[in-house]
Amino acid sequence: MSVGILALNTLVDARIRAVLPAGIEMVTGYSYEDLTDSAPAILARIVPQGVYPAEQSGRTAALVAQYTLFVEFDQERLSTADESAGYQFFDDALAQIAGWAYAPGRFAQFIHSPTPMAYDGRIWRVEFSFSVPVFVTGNT
Repeated sequence: MSVGILALNTLVDARIRAVLPAGIEMVTGYSYEDLTDSAPAILARIVPQGVYPAEQSGRTAALVAQYTLFVEFDQERLSTADESAGYQFFDDALAQIAGWAYAPGRFAQFIHSPTPMAYDGRIWRVEFSFSVPVFVTGNT
């Protein structure tokens, strides 16, 4: 494998954190949502969605690792400045992924996001998904 999945997760996390503004918390993976008054009004969440086959020839397989970035806005505690910062972060994160290659020829690609927007009466969520190629050569 050119880059291990854990190392790739770290690269993706660092790529998006590079544009994370102060006041927005970011976590990796699924975790509980802290809706207390001391929590930030905006939470970003980068979630690995899995590794899926793309093609295979003999012992060499091309896979894609898929990720989704969720940005969640707590409508009960959100200020206008928070909202602007959250949407700017979302735009900046899109730009960080567009055209990004973690290694020569290993470009990220945007893919269909299962639920690009959602609202549950309190939390407004926007998201985008992308994939990154991974190559594996089997042992003999």
